[in-house]
Amino acid sequence: MKHVLTTGGTIAGIIAGLSAIAVAGCTDSSVLYRPVAFGQQPVIAAWNSGFSGKTALIEVHNAPADAAARLAGRVSVPVGAAPVAGFTSVPGQASDPRYRVVLVFGTSDAFDGAAACALAGAGDGTVPASKQDPASHEVQAALCFDAERLSEIRLRPGAAPLGSGDELADRRLLGQVMDHLYTPQVGGRLRGDGCTLSGGC
Repeated sequence: MKHVLTTGGTIAGIIAGLSAIAVAGCTDSSVLYRPVAFGQQPVIAAWNSGFSGKTALIEVHNAPADAAARLAGRVSVPVGAAPVAGFTSVPGQASDPRYRVVLVFGTSDAFDGAAACALAGAGDGTVPASKQDPASHEVQAALCFDAERLSEIRLRPGAAPLGSGDELADRRLLGQVMDHLYTPQVGGRLRGDGCTLSGGC
């Protein structure tokens, strides 16, 4: 279940308000929405079993053909996690492709982390037409073991969407996505550049 906090008014109005925040040193108005936590212990256990010291799989759906390899090359190890040998977007190159980080572009709010984990590696990799939204720049991310969702987060981008070609922005956003997948938390939200909603960076 995804959890997005609202305080009244429309989502569009809230996003517009967040985008208008100007903070010295912050260059990206993206917003990360956190889901309800599933608990970190299963995440740590999965990371240590499937990723630690190994080549980890980054699985990308509904994105341009060259996006998967490019994004896999820009992913970083989450804060506090055991190091990996590297990241790949090619299942055959992964040490254990049952364990994977899945990124799905262009989906509706009805598409969550559980749906992401049901794609390739556990399914055929096709997002149901009823849950596609080509106009959406949102990215649904999940840490999966086979079809099991261990943690998830949805990225609602602002000025520099993930995969837009800006390497620095990609690395920043992917770093935060990985951190939140590794350390799932209850509720709350952050700007995608590491700035809090109160304005601190």
